[in-house]
Amino acid sequence: MKGKYITVLDYEVGRVFQYENLEHFKDGWNGNDKDDSENIEWYLTRIKGHRLNNINWMVHDNPFERNFHIPYEYFLNKRK
Repeated sequence: MKGKYITVLDYEVGRVFQYENLEHFKDGWNGNDKDDSENIEWYLTRIKGHRLNNINWMVHDNPFERNFHIPYEYFLNKRK
């Protein structure tokens, strides 16, 4: 899974997090081009402390602006 950044919408804390995609190996986490979702989810839960049932995440090339804002109502609707 290519992409320079991982962005996480964390509904539990009501924040957006952005991390650099730590592709330690030449072609990704696994050393090949296959789907790295399992490894990214491991990183987000074990290393960054997110809980998968309370987040959505995506991998992308361009960083979001730091003042990226998601309305509070969006988080309320997702938790129902």
